[in-house]
Amino acid sequence: MSDPNQPLPAVTDPTRLRSLHRTKLLDTPPDKAFDDLTALVTRLLGTPVALVSLVDSDRQFFKSACGLKEPWASRRQTRLSHSFCKHVVATKESLVVNNAPEHPLVRKNLAVRDLGVVAYLGIPLYSPDREAIGSLCAIDSKERTWSDDDIEVLHVLAEAVMNEIAVRMYIDEIHAFTDALVKSNEQLERDASDLKFLCARVASRGVRSQAANSVRPLRAAANG
Repeated sequence: MSDPNQPLPAVTDPTRLRSLHRTKLLDTPPDKAFDDLTALVTRLLGTPVALVSLVDSDRQFFKSACGLKEPWASRRQTRLSHSFCKHVVATKESLVVNNAPEHPLVRKNLAVRDLGVVAYLGIPLYSPDREAIGSLCAIDSKERTWSDDDIEVLHVLAEAVMNEIAVRMYIDEIHAFTDALVKSNEQLERDASDLKFLCARVASRGVRSQAANSVRPLRAAANG
């Protein structure tokens, strides 16, 4: 029997958490691209709720939540005491729960009592460096036997979620590289300007020195 408040070492692993934070998705506003995918989950699987859940060290953040009731829909997160997705992250495997109140892994999980979770199907979501960062899950408020087709459909849609995450991270990297390149070019232009100014000063001193050297013989001849 699982204690819902017990930390899972795989969830709090620093390497995994760094990968999660590099996505820059935590605490971001709802996004149509992810919302379209969770809405598609509910239509194809016939469930009232679907989530893109990102599992942090002490909470799960819902990047997308289709059909979730209040106050959870507005909060867009729960503590890990209310998370089935943490088990998906910890094992890096799909979690199939037909009847949560009788399932030994999650029957004491507070999501059963507070969110009315009875049936749950969760597929791992991976970062581009293959760290498990969350889950795409479908949830029902009544007992349900998930079919092989249900699992296959959710796997396909989880791939779409991961592709969306990877593309966004790639775009962020391009923007960061472009910004760094612009700053580097600006610095080079400043350095070139400084060098041009320095060369002009050196050249000016050389002209004055030549002029002074030319005047000295003339003065000596005049004095002679």
